[in-house]
Amino acid sequence: MANYNRNVSERVNREREAHDEHDVLGENIRVKQRFPHVSSSPTIMRMEKDILAFTDNLKGLRILDLGCGHGEQSLRFLQNGAAFVAGIDISMNYIDSARQSISEAGFPENTFHCCVMDAHQMDFEDHSFDMVIGRGILHHLDLAVSLAEIQRVLKVGGRAVFMEPLAANPLLKVFRYLTPKARSMDEKPLSIQDLAMIDSHWQVNNTYYGLVSAPLAMCTSLLMPENTTNAILRFADWLEQKFNHIKILQPLNQYVVLNLMRPKDAL
Repeated sequence: MANYNRNVSERVNREREAHDEHDVLGENIRVKQRFPHVSSSPTIMRMEKDILAFTDNLKGLRILDLGCGHGEQSLRFLQNGAAFVAGIDISMNYIDSARQSISEAGFPENTFHCCVMDAHQMDFEDHSFDMVIGRGILHHLDLAVSLAEIQRVLKVGGRAVFMEPLAANPLLKVFRYLTPKARSMDEKPLSIQDLAMIDSHWQVNNTYYGLVSAPLAMCTSLLMPENTTNAILRFADWLEQKFNHIKILQPLNQYVVLNLMRPKDAL
């Protein structure tokens, strides 16, 4: 098992408090609603389409939904044919909601398991899952410890897919500074060094989103809030797809979709 020390334990407790007692996720959603184009721009719609492509056909697969929240993704994975979905989160509030929504959808209890669990030290056996998926979860965790655990529970050749925010864009740094209640004290968007560390331990085929469109979407949200797919954002999406072929620019994006394959020689 990866090194799990007191600092990691204290971090987990702070995260649990932030979500269970202070509803940091709800506050994050409320802040984003002030800038609607940021989450509905052509770039974000393209990103969502790319993420969904990983889970269109999950027939017979065992899926781990890491940081499952209210269970929306877990439910969709079952609807897309997954044989079994495990959803874990540190918030009991989220887990209760996830269990209820999946049960009400009519899926039998032997096809899913939602529980409170720490991603740094999971209870699952080695090589338990064909795929591990999460949205905005790794940047809340100790990256090295959690990724080692993810490798442990993945089958050889298994895939891990995560959508995560990036740290390097200066305008987004200012935005995060101005909205501290929308995030927990320990969360840390992925840095250039984090991306390099991931690249050294996985087979990586990442994609990047929001180099140009993210800061422009903040502006158009204020100037033309009703026009969510305006020409400015369509052009920005086209332009950044060209720019994102330049590797040095990739960490300056808003988001990365980590497409990670477990190497055969991983522990």
